[in-house]
Amino acid sequence: MTLTPRRRVHRLLALLAVAGLAGCVAFTAPSTPTPPTASAPPSAPPSASPSASPSASPSTPPSAPPATAAGAVGAAGPAATGTPPPPAALPPGVDPAELPPPVPREFRAAWVATVANIDWPSKPGLAAEAQRAEALALLDRAQSLGLNALILQVRPAGDALYPSALEPWSEYLTGEQGKPPQPPYDPLAFWVQEAHRRALELHVWFNPYRARHSSAKTPQVAPHLA
Repeated sequence: MTLTPRRRVHRLLALLAVAGLAGCVAFTAPSTPTPPTASAPPSAPPSASPSASPSASPSTPPSAPPATAAGAVGAAGPAATGTPPPPAALPPGVDPAELPPPVPREFRAAWVATVANIDWPSKPGLAAEAQRAEALALLDRAQSLGLNALILQVRPAGDALYPSALEPWSEYLTGEQGKPPQPPYDPLAFWVQEAHRRALELHVWFNPYRARHSSAKTPQVAPHLA
């Protein structure tokens, strides 16, 4: 096939372009380490041969650590060890002492009402042993439900379910306002002790403005506020 002058120019330019590209590739290709020659000294270790590991060859640069090593270093940070990250910087002018404490977990609680014997004790005038048995049943139930706190009503109506010099004993506990439980014991201290044995918090619940409930049946006695 006869090439026209124009086609000859195009073909020449294409050949020059291919030749130039090949030269660039040959220039940028990494050099291959030269294997040891036969003139190497007899004391040279066998590992100097091309088949030896790269770390044993003096002409081979030390290899970079494997990718898993970097991952292992990163895994030693706070996320892997369970250590919480450092707290964020506070805004200017904020006193750390004024911040509320951190909330470690959920507050899963239930109310234990004593007014009108709604929850505990089941009725007024029970013996101390029966009152404690009912309290233990409520505490065990709270623990089995996965609660972590109970809120006990200790001042239902200007009275108290614990020894007090300011309020009389509650009639919902003993059946008569001002009368202590028999045999004597501190119901609040008992609730606190048994709640903590079950890993439960015990919070108390006051009704500071109610002097008398409609369910009350016995007369008020000193030192009742009314």
